[in-house]
Amino acid sequence: MVASQLNDHIMKALKTSESLSTDPDFVPIGFFGKDKPVTRIPDTQESSYYNLVLGNVIDSGILDQQRENRVFRYLDLRAGLSMGMPRTRPFWKNSPYYGQDGIAPLYGLKYAQARLRRDQPDHAIVTLYGWLAHGMTRDSCIHGEGVRYSGGDANGRFFHLPPNSTSAANWLTLLRFLMIQEWDLDHNGQFETLRLLDATPRQWLSDGKTLRIQNAPSRFGPISIHLQSQLQNGFVEIQLQLPKNRPESTSIRIRLPKPYQAFAFTSENKTYEIPVSQRIDLSKFHAETVIKIKVQVRSIPSSQ
Repeated sequence: MVASQLNDHIMKALKTSESLSTDPDFVPIGFFGKDKPVTRIPDTQESSYYNLVLGNVIDSGILDQQRENRVFRYLDLRAGLSMGMPRTRPFWKNSPYYGQDGIAPLYGLKYAQARLRRDQPDHAIVTLYGWLAHGMTRDSCIHGEGVRYSGGDANGRFFHLPPNSTSAANWLTLLRFLMIQEWDLDHNGQFETLRLLDATPRQWLSDGKTLRIQNAPSRFGPISIHLQSQLQNGFVEIQLQLPKNRPESTSIRIRLPKPYQAFAFTSENKTYEIPVSQRIDLSKFHAETVIKIKVQVRSIPSSQ
């Protein structure tokens, strides 16, 4: 009851405070005029901090689909994200990169998870590799809360507050989420959806590649996956050990590199078509099962 009333009050304040007369529309965090739309998000201290905490607001589920769409459009058109991570600027004068743009990898996870929930896997993959390339030190993989684009000194770019174990853990969480996702999509406090390999980079399934996940913990129990890609032979074989506590919905997605496309699969002596989404519904299959994906080469227009 109290939570419902709180939600009603928040949404009433948000409706009063949001700006729909600008392009793009602006969804604030600070209500009643405290947050204002800007031309470029990193240019002010207030909007930089807005960018840092906005991912948690999205993750809370309080925004409806329309407002969430507005948020991402605002971020995309107002320089809010770079390499899939929040773009910010430090405004304290003792900072070694005072007044210069950088990224804040520590706060990138919630944005990437929202992209995955919205079925935008390529955006999340950009975050993963952008983080790997620029959000940690070369070779030694030390993380910071924030990092400058370039410059620094003879020892390299400036990092803010390294080493940052939370940022490192967030990157590993994102890596896991490309392969194993659990969702509470109806926001009732109970996770009902399990998605496997839903956002794997396509090159991970190139011909001859093997992908193995052994006894990975999940909210529903341990999961094992052994995938062998034989694209030139026309198939991908997957051995699955699904959790015993099965959720309402379990699926696995087959994201193949171009020009290959999965069109059917066989399991338990039956053949099934694969939908356009490339997601296979596993909800009615046995916990231990083997599926063989049939693959074909599809023609790609020259414009792609």
